[in-house]
Amino acid sequence: MSLLSGSSLRSVGLVVGGVALGVAVAVGLGSAGREDDAPTTFGRSADIDPSSLFDADRRAEVKGERLRADSPQAAVEAFLAAEEAGDFDTSFAYLADTGRVEYVTAQAWRADHPDALAPVTGFELDGEVTGGNGLAQVPTVTSYRSTLDPVVGLVPARARTNWVAVEEDGGWAVDVLATSQEVLLPPEQDAIEAVQAWASEQQRCGTPEQYAGGLRGRTDLAVELCGASGEVEASGVETLQQIDAQPLQNSFGAEVVSWARTVSVQGAVPLRAVVAPVDDRWLVVGLLAPPGGA
Repeated sequence: MSLLSGSSLRSVGLVVGGVALGVAVAVGLGSAGREDDAPTTFGRSADIDPSSLFDADRRAEVKGERLRADSPQAAVEAFLAAEEAGDFDTSFAYLADTGRVEYVTAQAWRADHPDALAPVTGFELDGEVTGGNGLAQVPTVTSYRSTLDPVVGLVPARARTNWVAVEEDGGWAVDVLATSQEVLLPPEQDAIEAVQAWASEQQRCGTPEQYAGGLRGRTDLAVELCGASGEVEASGVETLQQIDAQPLQNSFGAEVVSWARTVSVQGAVPLRAVVAPVDDRWLVVGLLAPPGGA
């Protein structure tokens, strides 16, 4: 996904991968949680003067209510509350003019939502509002309806988002195109436990919890593991390396290397399980040969 393109507001995050957010993309941030390596932006750098991106005369073409808040925080809270409620007319009204002229109508904003912004399920402030001279950043931990599929890619469950607010005509609006965020990953220990449970159930020839769309990569290793004798032990979490990534990238987009992890399984059938952070937990989505394996 890349969540960023043309009129799209998404990126890795929030959709991540073939990917739309992105980012996507639980309301609290646990100390055990881990962040993706780098923030992803929905569209452009926050240090660009938004007034330079459009002809002010285009604002007259925009249809629909235009709402502005008394403060950057109030603007972000109103925008996210509307998104969470599925009230896209109101969230469109709180968009900065750069976003409003991109869509022109609330109907277009609503229609583009599957590619623009993942469904918001919750949010909470996550630090102080910063900025000045009509530009501010409002940090939140934002929760999204997490999914993984070949069309959208990964929408993570949580992300730390720096929403950009701009002052326009004496009030504040949300400049989504300048907003950036970091995916929040579940604890790595949870990945080991998820793979251990998957391997043990697969060895029993049961129905292990795994990606509903089918595993990617070396699926023959799962067949070998069914009924194999000996212990199985999951250990060690590593990032997915580019050299191993193609089977996953073919399905979920190039940015899979930013969010997927591998866990080694030793014993009856050595392998590496690839896991994805879906719905704020790790889910087995693919299999690889062990390092040095055929």
